[in-house]
Amino acid sequence: MIRMNRCLYSPIVRGLGASVNSSLPYSRGALNASVSVLNNTVFLYFRGHDKNNVKSIMVWQRVLSNFIIDGKNWYQPDGNPVIEPTSGGADSKGCLNPTTCVFDGKIYMYYVGIDNSDVSKILLATSSDGITFTKQGATNLPGHGGVFVVDDTVYAVFNNGVQSTGGYDLWLSHSSNGTDFSTPTRIIGVSGESVWDGKSIVTCRCYYKKPYAYMFYAASEDFADYNEGFGLARSHEDSDFLVWEKHPDNPIYLRGGSGSWDSAGLWSPSLLHLKNRGLVFYEGVGIDSANPGGTDENECRDTPYYKYDEKSFSSVGVGELNSFDYENVWRSSFPVGKYLLRNVATGMYVSCEDRQTEIVNNVFPQIVLTKEPNETSTWNVSKSTRGAFAVFKSKSNLAISVFDGNYGTQTNAKIGLTNFDGTRNLSLFMLYEKENNIFSIQSRRSGLFFASYGSSSCDGVYLNQELEFNSPYQLFEFIKLDS
Repeated sequence: MIRMNRCLYSPIVRGLGASVNSSLPYSRGALNASVSVLNNTVFLYFRGHDKNNVKSIMVWQRVLSNFIIDGKNWYQPDGNPVIEPTSGGADSKGCLNPTTCVFDGKIYMYYVGIDNSDVSKILLATSSDGITFTKQGATNLPGHGGVFVVDDTVYAVFNNGVQSTGGYDLWLSHSSNGTDFSTPTRIIGVSGESVWDGKSIVTCRCYYKKPYAYMFYAASEDFADYNEGFGLARSHEDSDFLVWEKHPDNPIYLRGGSGSWDSAGLWSPSLLHLKNRGLVFYEGVGIDSANPGGTDENECRDTPYYKYDEKSFSSVGVGELNSFDYENVWRSSFPVGKYLLRNVATGMYVSCEDRQTEIVNNVFPQIVLTKEPNETSTWNVSKSTRGAFAVFKSKSNLAISVFDGNYGTQTNAKIGLTNFDGTRNLSLFMLYEKENNIFSIQSRRSGLFFASYGSSSCDGVYLNQELEFNSPYQLFEFIKLDS
């Protein structure tokens, strides 16, 4: 089961919002990540907003051969910003949304330029060293997204106008010179149905590894351009990249929980493939980490761009794929069936409080840990119809759910058994496989993780922020039972 694990040293580039007086050209926000490799160098491009809200494009770089992803040792070239607005030009009011590829031995950067009349176009700039760019003018691409190269052809996958769902879908064009693109063909439509990516698919990034092109995309069930998760799709070259299939275990990543830098929205997942590692650079929006929880946290998750630039900020960070074995990446290993769930740190089992398994007099059974498994410790694990989210049901067919007043957006929220509620996502959970049959469990509604801190009988199971990478207190072994 492919998943992107959050790297807790993220973000790499932190936006600080409008109230911070800084000379950095990305102090107000860092957005729209795109990564490319040229001449043994990794180039991380992103859009920066300075204190005056001037929008330009930045680059950070690392040597590929000794690449260590720690967020501290990136080199910031003196040439930043590498793309700035040109007075009176097609990008005079801003340079946005860079996406890059290597074509004809150069970095080809496609970006959105906005002129003084608020007309936007997809512009092209090229560079032979990844730092010094020459603006080449406008292309005929109608939208922005991801690009990849196969032999002597540039393929562009992009959003092309609002659809009947009120969101965006994806289109494909190709070009032999990187400037003049073919008539667009729609390749992935959105259904408007109640699935995690049913409303809108945006800000994709692409990667080609013969014979497939892989697409990482951001999507939402509720909003046009305010995304809760990332998905993965692929297309075989024999289809001319016109036929795409989504991964059966999508989504591969969800936004974080209360207090995390990406708790509100996600965009532009860009893959850097390093031998057996897959690193994904992306934009996240989160609430001020100094004041997590409360009304602002809830509203920030549920209202697009709520108090943006004041309470919530854009930053660029990185996650790591748990696997990117090209031969086996499309095999689903979702753990459907009957299981015992045992906490790795304590060795105790997820069970029901005092063996209560039904709702009696409006009293909801709470989830606890017990030293030994009992009749309440068996869980039917299934996959939701809204995506690859786990549903844990008890013997009485009640589901583990979030049921505190804030739906679990506060830390240390309790969970228990309720009637299944998929409409508000209270009973849906994301599974991240850390090693064979060992998972962390994240609430879709809140972004918080199952956690337990003690080893006494009937110790509680809570939802909390991710404590640290692979903390055993937030890892659970899934022990398969015979049907």
